[in-house]
Amino acid sequence: MMIDILLVIEKLKSGNIVAVMTDIGIELICDATNDKTIELLQKNFPSKEPIHSIFVLNINHLTKYVFEIPELAEQLFELSTKPISLRLPNVQNIANAAISETKRAPFRITSVHSINGILRKYRNPLFAIPLIYKDKKVATQKDLFASISEKINFTDWVENDIKPTGVLPSLMDLDVNGEILIIRE
Repeated sequence: MMIDILLVIEKLKSGNIVAVMTDIGIELICDATNDKTIELLQKNFPSKEPIHSIFVLNINHLTKYVFEIPELAEQLFELSTKPISLRLPNVQNIANAAISETKRAPFRITSVHSINGILRKYRNPLFAIPLIYKDKKVATQKDLFASISEKINFTDWVENDIKPTGVLPSLMDLDVNGEILIIRE
């Protein structure tokens, strides 16, 4: 396991994209501080709705990237029984391509051991785009990877012992004053 994590970290440091299995399914990840790689992902996997997330290890890790964390954020992350992204204000030290015009970005904390292992060793947050395909031609993981490789170069590091939900995480806008706007349940 350690060798795999080190390989993934080396790929991320070099500006590469890695396919990983998370709690929702296969996601393409890259360094969340790398504008060029994020722009490449967004160009090749556009979406009408916000689907990307930025993985951080925990609330303490989040303090490096959000100027003021709403008090409710920690409670929502801890109490949620399913994957959740919180779009937080006053984002800093993240690639501009990952931040909205209103200086917000969706952050996610996961319990997936392999993602947390990468975050512990790499220390940078991870920009992630889920591959939720409705295309009936993409029936298997092999087909999915073939369709991705037609668009971009990536490294496959998918562990099959994770049981993904296959559903995008809940998404909420959270303001410093405690206001919540549910965007996706």
